[in-house]
This record gives sequence, C-alpha cells and structure tokens, in this order.
Amino acid sequence: MVREVMDVPAAHIRAELPYRDIARVLAGEQAGALPVVEAEDQVVGVVSESDLLAKVAFEASGHRPRPIGRLRERRLHGVVRRDSLLQALIRDDAGIRAEAEATVEATCPPAGRDAVQVAVHDGIVELTGRMPTATARLLLAEIERIADVIEVKNLLGPGT
Repeated sequence: MVREVMDVPAAHIRAELPYRDIARVLAGEQAGALPVVEAEDQVVGVVSESDLLAKVAFEASGHRPRPIGRLRERRLHGVVRRDSLLQALIRDDAGIRAEAEATVEATCPPAGRDAVQVAVHDGIVELTGRMPTATARLLLAEIERIADVIEVKNLLGPGT
C-alpha cells in the first residue's frame, strides 16, 4: 500500500517562499522536488531542483531562452551534479559579505576603506559611503564578479 511508504507529515513548500529559501528546504530535506501548498494547505503544484536551476540560468543569461538547437553550438565539458549547483543558491550572505569586504580592502586605497560599508541580503550587495568615482567603478566591477552575487546596489557618493 502507498500509505506504508509515505512520509507523514510530508515536507512541503509555501507558495510565497522565495526561491533561495526553496533551495534551502530542498537541500535540507534531501529531496529533488516538493509539493507547493497555499495558505489552506491545498497543493497547488510541485517545485523541483530542475525548476530552480532553470530559473537561475534564465536570470543569469540576461535574455530569453533560445531554441534547443543552439545548445549544439556550445561545447560543454565535465559533469556537475544538480545538488552541487543548488549549493550556490544557498550560499550564506555572510560569506558573500566577507568576500565583498575583502574586495573593498584590495581595491580601495587605505585612507578610503573605512568610508565604505557593505551589506548583503539574499545575494544582493549594497555599498554605501563615499569614494572617488573612478575607484567606485572599479570596486563595483570587482564585486559583480563575486560568485553568487545577484545584484550590486551602488549607493556610494562621490568622495575625495
């Protein structure tokens, strides 16, 4: 019987949960997919690792997906497990912040380092403070290259 192999209570995801949190739940449950429920615990769908990876790939591409025939033009080397790719979605904001702060240290002159503050929330880096425009451009470019940074909000004002 099905009841003999079912997990009760079953793990599920709320419909309003952000995709990074969904990745954390999937990883924690060691599940490839989970049901999505609305407020009344009514199942409204299923979300899988593949769904999350497709969303991230689409967002990273910056354009609409092309026909599958275009994939033949690319050379793909190696194999990556889906759960390894999902780990990028659940990277801790503190880790991103530490890397961004190290980038500030490496990019900014010693006198200007204390004038820059770094905050990270859900992979979005926010830079505040003051610094020369040329240094700010260089810093922004370097922080955008950090793995798992989704966006950089430049709130830096001109400095001396």
